[in-house]
Amino acid sequence: MTGQAIDQTIDQATHLLNKHPFRNRPNTATQYNEQRTMNPKKTIIDGLLGVVLCGGRATRMQGLDKGLVLFKERPLASYGIHALANCQRVIVNANRNMDVYKETFNLPVIPDDNQAFDGPLAGLLAAMRFAHAQNLTWVISVPCDSPFISSDYVSTMWQATAAHPQRIFIANDGYNQPVFTLISTDLIDELAHFLTGDHKKILKFYQAIGYQTVSFNTSTAFINLNSLTDLDAQSAQ
Repeated sequence: MTGQAIDQTIDQATHLLNKHPFRNRPNTATQYNEQRTMNPKKTIIDGLLGVVLCGGRATRMQGLDKGLVLFKERPLASYGIHALANCQRVIVNANRNMDVYKETFNLPVIPDDNQAFDGPLAGLLAAMRFAHAQNLTWVISVPCDSPFISSDYVSTMWQATAAHPQRIFIANDGYNQPVFTLISTDLIDELAHFLTGDHKKILKFYQAIGYQTVSFNTSTAFINLNSLTDLDAQSAQ
């Protein structure tokens, strides 16, 4: 990515933060609810909370708040929100610019339990606690930087719970995709205890508990845009 292109991307994100350019457009939450209402084949899964994980530092994207960075004229987080349309409720996990997320998407926005930026497990724990308080029993997550997530993601993951007794399910497209996970709120205490330790790697927790992979026949759905170079390359396609 050229220096000029990087500057333009940073300017876009800064403009979103400062000016809220989506204020006068149909907001993402409204589109999400309309999508559920207008598509009678869209089955809403009771007891399931969807969360878009936007709580990272985004160090490989020069510290920009990645969920608010524009991709094809939409903030990255909006793609995850749309992919979660089967869920009974949807929230955003963010540790910065929470007011901007709330105004842009008109959805509940929850931070991690602390400001340590402990990674996706911290966002999952916050979402699990929110779900438990709302009498929801499962949480399904998508990262904020994966705009190609397929529309059958939620239903495919959910179907696996009928066939396997596990409490953690992760997507697999030939490789494990641990941030695309379906997890039971029964594991709140175990996850909270795990995060008090020195090792906070997501797969270490899954391995300690046990998990089931869910196969997806795709080469693109789980592509994530980690850097401004990735963003530039995918925007050009």
